[in-house]
Formats: sequence, C-alpha cells, structure tokens
Amino acid sequence: MLRLYGLPESEIAETLRIADATGVPMERLEVTTCLRRGEIEIVTRFEAPDASAYDAFAAVVRSRHGEMLFSEDFRRVDDQVAEMLVEQRLTVAVAESCTGGLLAGASASVRDPPSTCAAASSPIRTRSRSPWSAWTISCSPSTEPSRVSRARARRWGA
Repeated sequence: MLRLYGLPESEIAETLRIADATGVPMERLEVTTCLRRGEIEIVTRFEAPDASAYDAFAAVVRSRHGEMLFSEDFRRVDDQVAEMLVEQRLTVAVAESCTGGLLAGASASVRDPPSTCAAASSPIRTRSRSPWSAWTISCSPSTEPSRVSRARARRWGA
C-alpha cells in the first residue's frame, strides 16, 4: 500500500496513465484508490509472479509524487507521529476549540501504539468564555497527562 498526502485523486489517475504509457504492465495489476482523512491510499493487488510490475508502478509513483509519499506500508500519519513522539520522548499538548478535539482524538486513537499512549481532557473557559478543551497526549508511560492538562489550563487563565 502506498499512502500520499496533499494530492488530488486526479493526479493518481494521470500517474496510472503515465505508468501505462511508459511500459508498466498495468493490466497485471489491480489498483484501487481511496481518499480518507486527506490521505490517498493506493492499494495494489497482484499475483506473486507480477511483483516486478508492481515494483515498476511504485517507482513511477515515487518519481512523480515522492515528496507527498509518506508510507509504503499500512502506517498512517497518526501512527508515524506517535512513533516519533516515543522515540524522542516528547509529549504534545493542544487546546482545541474550532476542531472539536479532532487532533487529540486522532492522536489518542493510534493503532498498535508503540508504548502506552494516554490522552486527558480538561474543559476550560477562556476570558472570553468560549468553550475550549485542553488535551495532553502522552506516548510515554512516565507522564501524567491529566495533571499537565490542568496546569496548562490554569496558565491560560481558566
């Protein structure tokens, strides 16, 4: 599976045409695309003897869209960010109003997290009385996210 970000599906259609025109035996591959949460997934099915056809197709995708290609396996952006947080022993804290907690929710829903990931929410009110939620996402078992969230909320004037 190839995953790309920030690319319109029409560009993938053009890439399929280019791959075919440059001699990639596309008839030996079953290519499907799915746009999901801003990511384009390109799933390709083929018989074992046709692996070289897939390799040639993947090379065309890499050459045309290399900067937008972020995964050649099943890992999503969320999964990769969680891995980087763990590797660098970092914690992320966000205060979301307009997104309704989407960033925190996505961060806390990582599939097969590499370590314990926890999210804590502290509802707060700003001076303007607009509702916010302060989230701390921790992918380190030693962190206490709820205490961090409350401390940040107090600092923001809640």
